[in-house]
Amino acid sequence: MENPITDSKLRLLFLSLTFSVAYVLLYDHLPQRTLQLIPSLREISVYSDTTGSSIATWLNKEEHTFRCTYNDSPSNYKYCGMNIQLGDGLSKGVDLTAYDTIHLRMHYSGTAVLRYCGTANILRLFIRNFSPLFSEVGTSRNSAKYNSMLLPVKDLSSDLDIYFTEFAVAEWWIRSSGLPRAMSSPEFNNVIALGIDPPFPAPFGDHDFEIEMMSLSGPLISRANWYLTLLSFWFVGLIGAGITRHYKLRLDYTRNRRLLKEEKDKSERITQESQKYKEMAVVDPLTGTLNRRGFNGVIDQMLNASDINRASIIMLDIDWFKAINDTYGHLLGDRVLSMLGNLLNNKVREHDEVDRWGGEEFIIFCPNTSSEGAMKLAENLRKSMTVIKLDDKTPPITVSFGVASIDNHSWEVALEHADIALYNAKSDGRNCVRIYQNIQGENNVK
Repeated sequence: MENPITDSKLRLLFLSLTFSVAYVLLYDHLPQRTLQLIPSLREISVYSDTTGSSIATWLNKEEHTFRCTYNDSPSNYKYCGMNIQLGDGLSKGVDLTAYDTIHLRMHYSGTAVLRYCGTANILRLFIRNFSPLFSEVGTSRNSAKYNSMLLPVKDLSSDLDIYFTEFAVAEWWIRSSGLPRAMSSPEFNNVIALGIDPPFPAPFGDHDFEIEMMSLSGPLISRANWYLTLLSFWFVGLIGAGITRHYKLRLDYTRNRRLLKEEKDKSERITQESQKYKEMAVVDPLTGTLNRRGFNGVIDQMLNASDINRASIIMLDIDWFKAINDTYGHLLGDRVLSMLGNLLNNKVREHDEVDRWGGEEFIIFCPNTSSEGAMKLAENLRKSMTVIKLDDKTPPITVSFGVASIDNHSWEVALEHADIALYNAKSDGRNCVRIYQNIQGENNVK
């Protein structure tokens, strides 16, 4: 039997793929944005150098016909050409970044867009772009970036499409501007002029130009944005499919809830197991250290680990903690416990384990550590605690430490030894570290 849901999904997928292919192919057939330069009402002028070595004259300004005459006279540089002003021609130009092509319809007859008579082999199209980073208004003719491309005269016999990617920043302009390489790429975001001239050195004599039409074109929407729209379509479609799927799952869930009544016993067992896991939490919420349940589990693993040859334990107790609670309240007492837990977690070594043993008493298990090494760690912790003060109204918080080795002893015996050492630290005035020595007699703590 056919699955109508599957068939509809396949049809939808096929239609979406067909639409995507058509959408991609459609881009090359979209209408273009255009900008007419000639003929137009724009300010168009001819120019030449001031030494008289080149002369620019209009032959027929209305038909955009002009002549550049290069005289046989010595000169370091001769220039002559036509200039189409964009914007104010100084600093506020026109953004041409949306365009990618210059169109010139050209041939040698009277109907040509660009008709050239002369002996030069190449012509030059240029685009001047003003940038406030390096251009100056008073000298924008020279300081505006000079983007140009060379056009062989032999190409003037047919219509031309000149692409903006053919333009490069003139080498002489890069040398004179001294800009870094990162700023030496063509720019078209603020064009103040566009023109044509024969590049220096040009042959002596008359060079006649007739420009009937020049225009720019570019896509109404960039190819990247066009494809991004398609990706957005797929993204929205997938999100919509996900929401639809979620809605159907919700319906199925609502329908199946009636069946859960038959699973009451199983649900109760799951609830009991969940409660059991909660009771097995291993971290003390106030201090962030292990609680006794968690600590016992860690101790069992470490004592049976083959890579642990020796171990020591440190037992510590906050001095005068009951007095702190009685005098300043249990909230401040909790702050002291939390502060001590945070200090221990941050100051012990990576392989040490910290446990809140009960009340204000903590234990640190130090694997592969002698009692002397554990004593040094305890002393560092004690000093770190003495420099901490809650506020100006409360006295400094101090801690007493007892250290014992587990070597040749059971965990329980070592715990008793550490407790004896802690008791001696309290008896010796508190705020100190005492270590249990495994010797006979009464003087077994130092």
